Amino acid sequence: MAFPVDTFERLVLLPRETEWVEFKTNYFDQDEFGEYISALSNAAAIHGQDWGYFVFGVENDTHHIVGTSVQLKSKKVGNEDLEPWAARLLSPRIDFTIAEFNYDGKNIVLVRIQPALNTPVRFKGVPYVRVGSHKKKLSEYPEKERHIWTRSSNMYFESGVCAVGLNKIQVLDAIDYQAYFTLAKKALPTDVHSILSELIDARIIASDETGLCSVTNLGGILLARRLEPVRKVLESDESVVIPWLPRRIGGQHVDEGEPAGL
Repeated sequence: MAFPVDTFERLVLLPRETEWVEFKTNYFDQDEFGEYISALSNAAAIHGQDWGYFVFGVENDTHHIVGTSVQLKSKKVGNEDLEPWAARLLSPRIDFTIAEFNYDGKNIVLVRIQPALNTPVRFKGVPYVRVGSHKKKLSEYPEKERHIWTRSSNMYFESGVCAVGLNKIQVLDAIDYQAYFTLAKKALPTDVHSILSELIDARIIASDETGLCSVTNLGGILLARRLEPVRKVLESDESVVIPWLPRRIGGQHVDEGEPAGL
């Protein structure tokens, strides 16, 4: 499964100074949690990432996996669960997912955070950002705030994503990649790496620093085997009007194993 285990394994291999990922062991403070959601969301937007990540159970300096006693899903703030409490205090509202799992006998908590869209994300009215390995107020770094606004204003619908967190087999199963090569009048490469490279160059898919892939809105509309993710994106974007789309495009979906045609 791509999330959370595959994602976690890739994150611990990243450089220490990666600004859209934060590692902690056992320390937890509810307000700092919300501030980090803001900081990592804004940092992910600045660096063009599909997600930001907050990880408990890993030493920040060494990335050694040590496990954690933190259990975010059971934490409460007063009588309110942590997750809806933090979501209520974020502006604008963004999606974040908490996953708790066991990895080699150690408890791990992984929070996946949607990047800022259109405006910096604030917690209790204050936007934060990661600078190196530190959490700072975004107002102290106006050039970073300008980058969020500039990135948002220059984004086109087709370069957005409709499916994320996929490994190389899953992303090829999600789209009818053979149809792309037919339409482009190109020979189908014989290895997965070459296929992925061609699709990335054509902006049908994208790849992040962790090695995971996403399907762009362009790739989803043209080549998706299952259109539900595309429908959700279309319904959320009022600038795009497509009154009808067929339930399936291309070949039959492949549930597991090697992608179809290889």
